[in-house]
Amino acid sequence: MKIAAWGILIALAGGLAADDRTDTTVSLSMWAIQASSEGRETKFFDAAVAPIRGSLSDLPFDTYRTLETRRLHIPYGNESQTYLTDNYKLIVRPISKEEDGRIRLNLCVEIPPKDPRRTPVKAIDTRLLLAPNQKIKVGGLQLEQGELVIVLARD
Repeated sequence: MKIAAWGILIALAGGLAADDRTDTTVSLSMWAIQASSEGRETKFFDAAVAPIRGSLSDLPFDTYRTLETRRLHIPYGNESQTYLTDNYKLIVRPISKEEDGRIRLNLCVEIPPKDPRRTPVKAIDTRLLLAPNQKIKVGGLQLEQGELVIVLARD
């Protein structure tokens, strides 16, 4: 069973920046955010959300709390696996660097199977292009309270 994501947004800002740390490694910042509606008059963003506040402000929630932040340095062809919650594991795999500097990568979010003999369920499995100094956000995954929003930023 796949969970429908509410969307993927590629923020259009800035030009091309310096290359990643090496030509063989991609450097990313990752935030896993719990987005919920608590009936606030003014949106609340915890302190760790500050660098990506603008990327979240168009969402229909009023409260944003950080579940996990991480710096990822991933060689092309390898993958980084990070548990965001007990129920969601993020897998990021850089594939290639385009001539214009954008990075092509696979993003997958898995849910562990109820039966340990089964394979995990892929809630999200997509390929993205990420330009330097830009962000991608993916959401729509249910949490006990609110939704999980994942933001990747290329430094």
